[in-house]
Amino acid sequence: MAKIKEIHSDFDESKTENGSKPKYLIDMIPERKLKASNGKVSKFLQRDREKYSKEDGSGKQLEDDNEGEEQSEDDEDIITEGVDIGIVANSVLYTFALMCIYSTFVILVNQQYGVDWQFRDLAKQSLRAAPAILTFVFITLYLGRFPKFASFCYSSFAGFFGTYFIHLNLHSPRLGVMNRTPALITLWVYLILLMDIRPSMINIFSVSIFWLVDPFKTRWG
Repeated sequence: MAKIKEIHSDFDESKTENGSKPKYLIDMIPERKLKASNGKVSKFLQRDREKYSKEDGSGKQLEDDNEGEEQSEDDEDIITEGVDIGIVANSVLYTFALMCIYSTFVILVNQQYGVDWQFRDLAKQSLRAAPAILTFVFITLYLGRFPKFASFCYSSFAGFFGTYFIHLNLHSPRLGVMNRTPALITLWVYLILLMDIRPSMINIFSVSIFWLVDPFKTRWG
């Protein structure tokens, strides 16, 4: 019991010496015992007391606050730059993948109409479409910063591309018109993959209904 009383008395003494409740475990040890046990500890406490003598109400130094604000601004700049770099890198990767899909549909259209194709012509046509695809991908990825607006744009463009592709596929007998379909189906697939599962399924269902109903019976002359 005497030891317990001594510990409590030391704890109360540490409170009265510091003027506030101890924050760390070392603060619970009376300062006089630390000074008596080790001279280096006494010097450390003196330097620590001088360091925090000019504190504001929150217990932090103003210089540390200013340094923290500058550091946070630097971190925000780094994060912003990282996001931009990430969008550009993702745009390039997506464009490369979409060019492969685009080339596949170009081959299918040519095979459908019995047109011979060469790899050189296919590469030229894909490279001509690459800047437009890259620009579209970059814009859509940038819109990802605004989720609600981006979801609306994705659904609208996907619905237009999908239904227009179905319309051309059903009513266009000309190869020149059918050459538009590889770009349409490529961007439609891209937007379907970019959307969440629910809007993408709704979009696929709507395009399927459009294909079954076929509201535009007009055929190309």
